[in-house]
Amino acid sequence: MSRGLDKIPHYNQLVCFMPFYEGVGTALHDISREHLLGDMSVAPPTWAALATGLPILDFTPTDYATIAAAYTVLDFTAEDFSIAAWVNVDDLSVTRYIFIRGLASTDGYGMYISNTAGLAFWTWQAAAAQNSATATGIISLGSWYALGVSRNGASVRLYVNGIDLTDAVGTHINPLTSVRSAKIGVYDNLTIYPFDGKMALLHVWENVALSPAAHQAVFDYEKKFFPGV
Repeated sequence: MSRGLDKIPHYNQLVCFMPFYEGVGTALHDISREHLLGDMSVAPPTWAALATGLPILDFTPTDYATIAAAYTVLDFTAEDFSIAAWVNVDDLSVTRYIFIRGLASTDGYGMYISNTAGLAFWTWQAAAAQNSATATGIISLGSWYALGVSRNGASVRLYVNGIDLTDAVGTHINPLTSVRSAKIGVYDNLTIYPFDGKMALLHVWENVALSPAAHQAVFDYEKKFFPGV
């Protein structure tokens, strides 16, 4: 790990940590050990900052970012993994994708907020799909939430502000290998299910399904950056 994150146990094994520190331009830099690069050159979100000084990205429905398919570390199949991000949603008239590397009933996986205000997660294989989700009505417009997913074998658990709120429990088969780029804030085809709102502190962990205590610890450490949380 870099920049001292190795001293925080729950940040070990991060393979993507994008804190959106750039504040300008079209590149997103990962400060984990992998040093991935994201690109916003097609439809860049707006750089902004919270009152605490934390940089964020403000997405409209035409904005998104991608991480090149060449970064195969994000092609999760049999291994455990975890994803987390802070979001503040402006509109939930349609499903809003947070992070995806795959295509429905084809390959890969995806994390999204449903149009019924629940957090959900898919794994996909050829002509097959498995889904786990929270109850509906969990997420309100205009408020910051820490949303997280842990995949542990066939089990996926979903976290909101450090609390396991998994309601619909799927039996997840290994995602089929995906050679697609990862997308932040949009579905794989770059047109449907766009994110509409603000996003901060995108994390991806490899070979670890964060425990409830770890999700809570990450939330407790980071919530100081988000007014009103």
